[in-house]
Parts: sequence; C-alpha cells; structure tokens
Amino acid sequence: MVARAFIILFYIFVNTSVQAQNQTDNWYFGNKAGLNFSTCTPTILTDGQVNTHEGVATISNANDNLLFYTDGVTVWNKQHLIMVNGTGLAGHPSSTQSAVIVPRLHGADMRPSLVCGVSVPC
Repeated sequence: MVARAFIILFYIFVNTSVQAQNQTDNWYFGNKAGLNFSTCTPTILTDGQVNTHEGVATISNANDNLLFYTDGVTVWNKQHLIMVNGTGLAGHPSSTQSAVIVPRLHGADMRPSLVCGVSVPC
C-alpha cells in the first residue's frame, strides 16, 4: 500500500514539475558572461554586467524575457542598467549564494522578490 502511494505521488510530482516555466532560462555569471537555455543548445549571452566568481541570481518571466539579475551587491534590469535602489545591497561577492530571487504569484502575474545577505530583505 505504501509503495502504491509512493508511485502515485511520484507520478504526480514528475508530471507537474516537467512543465517549463522559463523563469530560469537566462543565466548571468562570471565576467559579463551569460547563457540562455530556451533552446536545445544554450545560447551564449555577452551583454551582462555582472563581474563575480560566485553568488549570482537571475529571473525571467514565463515568456523567457529577462526581468533582472544580481550579484547580491548590485541589481541590473533587463536593459542591463543598474536599477533604482539597486546598489549597496547586503550580499557579498565571495558568497556562494549572495542573493535569492523568490517568485511571488499575484493573480496571473509573477512579481519576484529579491533577498540578499543573511535574512536581510532588500
């Protein structure tokens, strides 16, 4: 009985998790490098502004459009310009994960929140 319940839960989890959200298709990292994973072969992106060895976060909308990205200290918008109030954040360049972007659903819209540092909302 337990095995049957596990198989059913596993089937439900697999079927709901394979539907792509595209929110993580764009990655920016390193020295102004990036990748787009919306196609079978990743596309190289060279328009990023981040310059760090670790600790970056990126978010896109469901249509694969970049919203913003950060190294935990600075936040850049989809035009790769520093956002208003997007500097001096509490992340650190040598942190493995200096910022986390958490998608919040508001009706049909996704409104991401950025958290950086140790329990410090930005």
